[in-house]
Amino acid sequence: MYVSKIERFKLGKGVTSKIPGTEYEFTRKYLEVEVKLPEQLTEEGFHEAVLKAEYLLDQHIQPTETEAIPKLDIAEIQSLPWTSYQTKQACTRPDEAGWIWSDPSRHEEGKMEVVKNLNAAIERAPKHKLQLGDMIYTWSGPKEDPTLFISRRPASKKA
Repeated sequence: MYVSKIERFKLGKGVTSKIPGTEYEFTRKYLEVEVKLPEQLTEEGFHEAVLKAEYLLDQHIQPTETEAIPKLDIAEIQSLPWTSYQTKQACTRPDEAGWIWSDPSRHEEGKMEVVKNLNAAIERAPKHKLQLGDMIYTWSGPKEDPTLFISRRPASKKA
């Protein structure tokens, strides 16, 4: 039996994911394809075209390794050499606002990977603003190099 009335179809797929470290922030990825069908198409041929389109979308809708936000350990991030904005000395409290160099090579060997992962997570965060626990991490720096530093600040002021 031929399915001659259908000339083309659209198929779309989407995936919504919660952004790690946030309570109400999500990312959404949606793709759609339009398939033009041959004139003499059987029901089996139509079914096969739908399956091929779905397979194609599935290959591109899944997050790739480069899109995935790296796993971060808050304790490791707190152990980085944060400098206080107020005292210009090492931060003495884990909730103190401060900054570090964003370039991993400016850190000691054991901290380079932590800084690299933190940079990657900020890169993928909405508006480059990453909340982990009670702290918000962003880039900062002069106009000519706005990602020179990673800054942290408390997510909310304490009463």
